[in-house]
Amino acid sequence: ALADGERARIDARLFNESDGLRNSQFAGGFQPSVATGPEGRIWFPSLAGLVRVAPERLAINRVEPPVVVEAVVIDGRPVPAGEPVSLPPGSDNLEIHYTALSFIAPDQVDFRYRLRGYDRDWQSVGGRRTAYYTRLPAGEFRFEVRASNNDGVWSRQAAAVQVVQAPFVWQTTWFRVLAALGIALLAWLLYRLSVRQFRTREQRLSSLVRERTEQLEQALEAVERSSRIDGLTGVANRGYFDERLEREWRVARRDRAPLGLVLVDIDHFKRLNDSRGHQAGDDCLQRVAEALLGTVHRPGDLVARYGGEEFVILLPQTDIESVGVLAERMRSVIEALGQPHAEGGSEGVVTISAGAVSLVPRPDLEPRELVERADRALYDAKKAGRNRVRVAEAD
Repeated sequence: ALADGERARIDARLFNESDGLRNSQFAGGFQPSVATGPEGRIWFPSLAGLVRVAPERLAINRVEPPVVVEAVVIDGRPVPAGEPVSLPPGSDNLEIHYTALSFIAPDQVDFRYRLRGYDRDWQSVGGRRTAYYTRLPAGEFRFEVRASNNDGVWSRQAAAVQVVQAPFVWQTTWFRVLAALGIALLAWLLYRLSVRQFRTREQRLSSLVRERTEQLEQALEAVERSSRIDGLTGVANRGYFDERLEREWRVARRDRAPLGLVLVDIDHFKRLNDSRGHQAGDDCLQRVAEALLGTVHRPGDLVARYGGEEFVILLPQTDIESVGVLAERMRSVIEALGQPHAEGGSEGVVTISAGAVSLVPRPDLEPRELVERADRALYDAKKAGRNRVRVAEAD
């Protein structure tokens, strides 16, 4: 019927030893692996003998599995699950454990859940019995979970629990109102005092205040910039890259999205330093950094100096094919700069080698896995002769 176009799909049901089979492995090879007999019986050759199936005697489990929320854990601390769950301000992790009561094939029970007010749609998670949420925004939510039995019958009644993420004090409306009133009152008092006592000095004092404010803002901006920016090249430094890698890894794992990374090394950089001096080496690093910045255009992409003559480019929401294309573009741009490097190889100009990788973070992986894979790919590029890109194989 499917081949003739009479049906759009076939609904399949899986049987195993728990359903009465002696063995779940079947033989066939070049011979027919199924036959029909009288009265609609179906015969299969298994490794433990013939299996006879009587379709009309197959019972369908129409019982909806009731779902219950078993436990709630906030930052590793269990809390009662039978009442509204209140998360303190600044809570990082929320775990909700649930299960379904099904006495027929309990290992084939599937679940889907959603956090109303946060999730757009139901999340289908198969047999997993725990929901994970990280750093929820302040607000009120409702967690709902449903289950289906081994025959795909879903429970119409969902188990639910109220979740309230408490805001920080400064996030509350009353705090903002009081702060605004306090600032307004203080400004009014200062104004009245200045009018009464320092009328003749008002203009000079205002000018001084503005000047000091600008100086303070510039100083704070300089401090913040120095904590994130490499002083020589002007791109992000190693510390800020490590911070961003951790953050983007969590986001990609939560969203099940690919996270890309390119590790770049300037070919024969030590020879350049030795032959032309450290100033030439610094100039080379600066031009390479500027060229790398010119190849990335999305706000979330990051170019950082990883150490010495190495640079790293972090690329959220980028699959392996796009990462490889971008890495090759970087290599071409650097070579096209035409920076003289007599000791750099047959090209006579500064070139780079690059290792590229992209993966979807899994709970069993750490962020450093991304860098390690890119580093192995970079090593392969150098081993193959430099001035080339190697893309790490996908899982």
